[in-house]
Amino acid sequence: MELATNIIHGRVRGSVSAEGAADTSVGSGAAGTASTAYAVSTPYDRLSYNISQRYRDAASKFSGEPDQVWPEFVQDYQLMARDNHLSVEQRYPYLHYVLAGDAKRFYLNTVQGHATSSTEAVAMIEAEYNSAAKQMQVKNTLSNHKLSAMVSAGKDVKTALADTYKMIVRLSPLVPQAYRSDANKLDFLRSAVLGYPWANSSLRKLNAGNITFQQLYTDLQSSLQLHEEASEAAVANGIQVPTAAVNYVPRALNADVLYAGQGV
Repeated sequence: MELATNIIHGRVRGSVSAEGAADTSVGSGAAGTASTAYAVSTPYDRLSYNISQRYRDAASKFSGEPDQVWPEFVQDYQLMARDNHLSVEQRYPYLHYVLAGDAKRFYLNTVQGHATSSTEAVAMIEAEYNSAAKQMQVKNTLSNHKLSAMVSAGKDVKTALADTYKMIVRLSPLVPQAYRSDANKLDFLRSAVLGYPWANSSLRKLNAGNITFQQLYTDLQSSLQLHEEASEAAVANGIQVPTAAVNYVPRALNADVLYAGQGV
C-alpha cells in the first residue's frame, strides 16, 4: 500500500502542469524510467530498514566480546530471516546488521568479498571468535567459577546460583567439543557450589549418579530454599543461627563431598 501511495503521490506532483502529467506515464522518457526504478527499489529499501530496526540496539549486535555467544546471534538472525521471508541469497547482504565493533571490522575486512554465502560468512566469524584457544579459555572460566566469588561481590546466594546456572548454559556451547556433555556441565555446577553446607545433600545425590544437570540445579534450588526457611524460622524462634548461614562464603573445599567426575 505504501508503494502504491508513493506512485499516486508522484502522479499528483506531475499533474501540476501538462508536461508533468505527460511525464508520469509509465515508460514515457527519463521521468517514466525514474518512477519505475523508484517503484522497484522501494520494497528492498523497506526490508533493509526493517532489519536495521531489528538490530538497532547495541545489545542485539555481536561485537566479539568474550561473554557473547555467536551461535545465539546466528539463531536470532535465522528467525529474523524466516519472519521476513528472506531467501538464501538475501541472507548474506543483510548479515552485517548483526555485527558491531571488532566483529564488524573483521566482517568488512575479511569476510565481505571472500565469503560466497551467508553460511560461509557465519562459519568464518565462528572460526575467528571461537578458536581452539578461546574454547579452552571459556572452559577454564567455567571450571574455576565459584559461587562464593559472586557472593563476595555483593550478590545474594539465590541470585548467584541462578546466574551461575545461566552462565553454564550459555557458555557450554563455546567450550571444546570434549567438554560439552551433560556430565561436564554437572562438574562445572558442582565445582561452583562445593563448600556450601546447604549444597551437601544435593551433591551426595550427584555422587550416587543418575542425576542430570537440570535436576542438580533444581535440587540445589530446593536445598537453598529449605536452608533459608530454616534460618528464618530459627531467628523467629530466638534460636541463634550458626555462622554457616545462607551467605556463608566457604574458605576450603568440603572434603566429605566428592564426585568421581571432578577435575574438569
